[in-house]
Amino acid sequence: MVIVVATDGLMDAVPEGGAPRLSELRASAAVLGVTRVVHLGYASNGHGAVLYPDPPDRARFVRADTEEAAERLAAVLREEDADLLISYDANGGYGHRDHVRVHEVGKRAAELAGVHRVLEATMPRDVVVRLVKPVRLLRIPFRFDADALRTAYSSRPTSPARSRCPSGLLARRPLL
Repeated sequence: MVIVVATDGLMDAVPEGGAPRLSELRASAAVLGVTRVVHLGYASNGHGAVLYPDPPDRARFVRADTEEAAERLAAVLREEDADLLISYDANGGYGHRDHVRVHEVGKRAAELAGVHRVLEATMPRDVVVRLVKPVRLLRIPFRFDADALRTAYSSRPTSPARSRCPSGLLARRPLL
């Protein structure tokens, strides 16, 4: 099994010694028996209204050329002879710009590499909307706009041909 990540989780230049989140990912992956972790080379976008300038050493994933990023991922898919790709749904889960870009790049990479099974991690939005009501009633601090959640995630699938999976689903040779 191989895990591919688009970003290193950093908003700024990579510090001496590398990106801490990539080190943590590699350590966790080793415990799980993952044979390879690949970073596509992009910086994180962060979340929120502000789209910060690119750090000096690499582009933010949200600004990456879709074809170029897809070819990077497709190369890994080909090297691994992958028969399954796990990605995000078109909403990028809750709408995070990097996650939406993961969907776009993953979809294109699967086309380029001839991977015909692509599973999209999501959660039905009606579940999320229902969870917001008790959170508000209990006055639990909630940093997200409840109205925005009505368009995040995905509606329940209407077509049996559309594959959905929890983000932890693993298959014979998946790439994330």
